[in-house]
Amino acid sequence: MSLRLSLPGSSVLVSVRWSVRGGLLLGLGLAVLAVGSVLAMGSYTLDRIVILQLAMVFGSASLTFLFQCPQAGLALLLVGGILVRQEIATGTHTGLHGAVLMSAVLIAVWLVHHVFERERHGQVFSRTIVPLNLFMVTALLAFLVGQYPWFPVPPASLSAQLGQLAIFLFSGGLFLVAAHYLQDTRWLKGIAYFFIGAGSIHLAFRLLPGLLSSLGAFLPDAVTRGSMFWTWLVALSAGQAIMNRELRLIPRLTMAAVALTAIFIGLTQLRTWVSGWFPPVLSVLVILLLRFPIPILAAAPAIVFLSLLSAGYFTDLATAGDNLYSYETRVAAMKSLFPLLAANPVLGLGPANYYHYTLLYPILGWYIKFNSHNNYLDLIGQTGLVGLALFLWFACAVLRTAWKHRSQAKEGFERAYVYSVLAGLFATLVAAALGDWVIPFIYNTGFPGFRTSILPWVFMGGLIALEQRLRRRA
Repeated sequence: MSLRLSLPGSSVLVSVRWSVRGGLLLGLGLAVLAVGSVLAMGSYTLDRIVILQLAMVFGSASLTFLFQCPQAGLALLLVGGILVRQEIATGTHTGLHGAVLMSAVLIAVWLVHHVFERERHGQVFSRTIVPLNLFMVTALLAFLVGQYPWFPVPPASLSAQLGQLAIFLFSGGLFLVAAHYLQDTRWLKGIAYFFIGAGSIHLAFRLLPGLLSSLGAFLPDAVTRGSMFWTWLVALSAGQAIMNRELRLIPRLTMAAVALTAIFIGLTQLRTWVSGWFPPVLSVLVILLLRFPIPILAAAPAIVFLSLLSAGYFTDLATAGDNLYSYETRVAAMKSLFPLLAANPVLGLGPANYYHYTLLYPILGWYIKFNSHNNYLDLIGQTGLVGLALFLWFACAVLRTAWKHRSQAKEGFERAYVYSVLAGLFATLVAAALGDWVIPFIYNTGFPGFRTSILPWVFMGGLIALEQRLRRRA
C-alpha cells in the first residue's frame, strides 16, 4: 500500500508495504523481544508477555488484512456486534464488545486511506455528506460546551461523556466507511444476506417448542432486544421478496418467510413491546405501498373500515404490558426536560450530561435521574436544536437519495435494496421516537445498544455506496 502525503510546494511519497509476511515477521520480532524480556525480568512475567505478544501478532496481521480488504471489516463488524457475546471489561457497568472495537479500527483504516490514498479509493459525492459531517462537528462542539457548569449539580463523568461522544462519532463514521467500501455490489449483497441469514436462524429456533427454543439464544440479549435488529431484518428480507424480480421462487419464498416470521413473533411473543413489532410492520407497509400503490390506495377505505372493527385489538396491543405506564412516564419526562433544555437550546448540555441534571426537576413528584427514551429529545438535550436539525437534514438527504435512485438502480438486488433502505429508514425514524435505538444513550441502551444501532448506519452507507456505482455507470 502506498501512502501519498501532499505538502505545499512538494509531494512526499511514503511507501508502506503491508503484507501477511511482514505481519508475521513483526510478530516473530516481538516474540524474540518477549524472550529477552523474560531473561531480563524473570519467568514470572512469561504469561503476560506471551499473551501480549500473541495479541500484537494477531493485531498486526488483522490490520494488514483490513488495509488490503476493508470490505471484510464491515462483515466482521456485524459478526462482532451480532454473534460474538464476549466483552472486554472496562471497570464500569458496561463492557466493550466487538462492534465498538471493530468500529474504531475500521474508521482508523478509512481515515488513513482517505488522507493518504484518496486517489486510489476515490471520493464519495452525495448530498448526505455535508449534513453528516456538520452533525459530527456539532457533537464535538457540544462536548466542549458540556464542560461548562450549567447547573449546580455535577455533570456526567468524563468517561461517560467520551463514551457518548464516541457513539455519535462512530455512528457517523460507520456510515462513511460503508459508503466508501461497499461500492462493489457483491460485498453489499453478501453483508445484507449474512445479516438476514443470521436473523433467520434465530427466528427458526424461537418457533421451536419447549426447551428447543432456548437454542435460539445464541444471539446476545442486547441484539434481540434491539428494535433495529427486527426493523432492518424485516425491511431487507421483505424488500428482496417483494422487489427483487430476479429471485427465483424458493429464495423469494424464503425471504418472505423471514419477514412474515419476524412480524408473527413480534405480534405474539413481543406484543407488549411496541418497538419490536410496530417499526417492522411499518417497513413492510411502506414497501407494499411503493410496489403496489394503486391497489393499496384503492383498498385504503376497506383497510380503514377493518381497522375500526378491530379497534379493540389494536388498543390491546398499544396498552399491553407496561405500555400505558411507559407512555405516561415518557410524557412526564418530556415536560420535566423542557426547563433543562431551555438552558442552552442551541448546542445542548453536552453528551450524557442532562441525565444528571434531571435531579433538579421532579418527574411524577420524584426527584430521580431519568432519560427521555426518545432519540429526538436526547439529541436536543445533548447537541441542541442544531444537532437535531442536522440529524433530520441528514435523514431527509438519505430518503431523497433513495427516492431518486429507486428507478435508476439495476433490476434485481440493487433496486430491492434501495426500496429496503427507503422503508427501513422511514421505520427507523419512527422507532427513534420510541427509544434511543438509532443513537444509543449511554445511560440507557448504551454500548450494548450499539450492537444493533450500527445496522441503519451501515445499510444507509450501503445505499450511498450504490449511488456512487450508479454515477459511474451513468
